[in-house]
Amino acid sequence: MLIKTHLQMFADGGAAAAGTATAENDSTGSPVTNTEEAVENQNERASFDELINGDYKDDYQKSLKDHLSKRMKSANQKIQEAEERWNKVSPALEKFALKYGIDDISDIDSIVSKINEDNSFYNEYAIENGLTLEQAKSVLDAQRIIRENAIREQNDLRAQQFQQKYQGWRAEGEQLKAKYPSFDFDVESQNEKFRNFLNAGISVEDAYTLVHRDEIMTGAMAYTYNQAQQSFANTQRANAHRPIENGMSAQQAAVVNDDMSKITDAEHEKLMAAVRRGENVTPQNFRSFL
Repeated sequence: MLIKTHLQMFADGGAAAAGTATAENDSTGSPVTNTEEAVENQNERASFDELINGDYKDDYQKSLKDHLSKRMKSANQKIQEAEERWNKVSPALEKFALKYGIDDISDIDSIVSKINEDNSFYNEYAIENGLTLEQAKSVLDAQRIIRENAIREQNDLRAQQFQQKYQGWRAEGEQLKAKYPSFDFDVESQNEKFRNFLNAGISVEDAYTLVHRDEIMTGAMAYTYNQAQQSFANTQRANAHRPIENGMSAQQAAVVNDDMSKITDAEHEKLMAAVRRGENVTPQNFRSFL
């Protein structure tokens, strides 16, 4: 059911309602009575209510507001599309209603019934093709059924192809965890930008990187900075224990400034640009990018 929910989410951009599975046995294999299940559900409900009305109240309300906003936006879009379709077909319906003496053009059932009872089209087809009226009806009905079956098969094929693509995304996601252990495909699937990137043909890794670009860049710079700090500290400790050569003093030793905390804002931007380009910035070579 979870997979079906995410398939629907990718298909129409909205979150589908997931069903609830009913367990008949507990973790030990023993049957769970209705009373035990009711008590357990009640306890879970109480804990959930405490969370959404306590420490997580603001987060829950924000999440609920965002979810309702998206649902309302989707509903309004569907209503608008339905109105546009109605505006397109209403002139034709008015003509049919006038022809068959139907006053209300919104009475679709009556209009369709009259069209089905009208043999004028069948008569024209029968005359043109040298058929009887019944033969013409059989041929045209058979053609209609063939068209419907073809459309159904195309829809089934598209659904199958999309499911294969979806399973491929999940496989990519499992591989991506080796690089980003915190990656969770189900969580990322809630992000509309992430879904749009995948539907546009972008790989899971690239989609994740685009959505979380700032976080990833910040983490990369923090790692580079910490590594450089550690390298500089090690160098300083090594120099402190190095014997002073004849004719030289400790004050005469030239010290290279490898402390990233002392770089200027302009130098910091250069390092960020190098990381964004995909350069391998390390504590040993970071100054070559300045």
